[in-house]
Amino acid sequence: MASFTKVNGKHHVRVRIKGHRTQCNSFIYKADALKWALETERAIRLGEFQDEDKKEDITIGELLQRYSQQISISKKSCTIERLRIGKMQRHWISQIMLSKLCDVDIARYRDERLEEVSSVTCLRDLGLISHMINIALREWGYKNQTILSREFANLPEPIRETEG
Repeated sequence: MASFTKVNGKHHVRVRIKGHRTQCNSFIYKADALKWALETERAIRLGEFQDEDKKEDITIGELLQRYSQQISISKKSCTIERLRIGKMQRHWISQIMLSKLCDVDIARYRDERLEEVSSVTCLRDLGLISHMINIALREWGYKNQTILSREFANLPEPIRETEG
C-alpha cells in the first residue's frame, strides 16, 4: 500500500508491502508520484522489483575477485585456487555480466579450456565457477536473469594410462 505526503513542495511516496522492504521516493508532481507508486507496487507483487542497493550487474571477474578474498582464503588449497582464479580473470568469460551468463557461455569456456588442459583441470575450473555462482546467488544476493543449469558440463572421465 502506498502513502503520500507533501513536504516543502515535494510529494513523498512510501510503498509498504508485508514481507518486502519499504520503498520511498520524492517527486515534484503528484502525477509522477502516483505513477511510480502504482508501478512499484505492481513490480513488488509480481516479484519483478529489484532493490537498488542489491547489485544486479557484476562481472564474473569481479565475482571471482570477491570469491578469492572472502571464500578461497579460508580453504586449505588457497594458493592453488588463487592461481586458478587469476587465470580465469584473464579469460574472456570474466567480462560477462552475471545477469547475462548462460549455459552456452559455460560450454564455450569448457570447450576452449579442454583444448589447453586436461579434463580433470577443466572440471576443477567448472567446479570453482559453479561454487562461486551458487554463493553469489544464495548468500550475496545477486540475481541471474537466465536460469543456469546446475550441471555445467558432462565431461568424459579422464583417460588413464595403465601400465602393462
